[in-house]
Amino acid sequence: MDLKKFFFFVFLGLSLWIFQHYDFKKHPPHSPVQTLHLAIWSGVIPKKLLREFQKKTGVSVQVSYYSTNEEFLAKLQAGMKGYDLALVTHYIVPILKKLDLIEAIEWNQISARKALKKEFFSHPDAIPYAWGVTGIAINRKLFSGQVQTWKDLFLKKELKGKFSLLDDARELIGSALKALGYSLNSTNVKQLQEAQALLIDAKTRVKAFTNEPKMALVHHEVAIVQIAMSDALQAKKKLGETIEVIYPEEGSAIWVENLVIPKGAKNLKAAYLLVNFLMQAENGLLILENLSLLPVYHLSIPPHLKKNPFLFPPHSFLEKSEWFEEIGPAIQEWNKTWIQIKVS
Repeated sequence: MDLKKFFFFVFLGLSLWIFQHYDFKKHPPHSPVQTLHLAIWSGVIPKKLLREFQKKTGVSVQVSYYSTNEEFLAKLQAGMKGYDLALVTHYIVPILKKLDLIEAIEWNQISARKALKKEFFSHPDAIPYAWGVTGIAINRKLFSGQVQTWKDLFLKKELKGKFSLLDDARELIGSALKALGYSLNSTNVKQLQEAQALLIDAKTRVKAFTNEPKMALVHHEVAIVQIAMSDALQAKKKLGETIEVIYPEEGSAIWVENLVIPKGAKNLKAAYLLVNFLMQAENGLLILENLSLLPVYHLSIPPHLKKNPFLFPPHSFLEKSEWFEEIGPAIQEWNKTWIQIKVS
């Protein structure tokens, strides 16, 4: 027997022995890693949870970020494909559905569906993820004066160069409407014109328009910000008493973040796996504790979170606040208002 044949039979014998004696239950062969394509804005799902999800399921999550609902809508309308799951605010869901840009939700795939609170349902093809409100936060190392209302923020002359506003039409115009005593969902042209004038005047004093106000606040780049209160509370967690959170006296926007499945999603199984993983009670508590995003399903809140005086909005504030609503054809007037604000 030549040397080549000798080594061939030795290799064959070893391979058969390994196959017969290897414990495949303890050491299963690696299956190809699935990839879930997720579209969100930053700071809404803890990275720790996504790593844990991959570890438990073998599904890798590839995250794409966007800044506003309207930006994501524009991407889908432009033909952007490849998303398996996305997070959007409730008011945009009917528009996405009307334009046939999202799939129907198979509710029998949602294991915790009975735990969801009815008041947070906005559409049959959207799965509520978390809710919150928009307000004001102040870095007290940079500003010692009083700001208690939207009107204060927009009109006080001493704030020149000290504050930032959200670069988001619904949020910004909505808060201006609240400052004027109107509904943040107003479709009245005269009221929108008043809001436009108020914001064009405020623009002469604003330092920046941004959808990432938390970092500017934490890094002492700006004294006062219009901000999602979940972000404001994260900043407060970092800097303690330096950060004061303000629930504006006029009330504000109430929003619910929803998970939707974009049209043509290819990895539906993984999408529902992630939805169910995020809705597990221990993960809901982690989201609440780490990100201050409020739960949309029945959850046993630990005493230390219940005692947090800032985490849950005051009842008096919520009474004056409003849900964002779809505004139908009036979106054209809102778009005109927004353009005038940005170019003035």
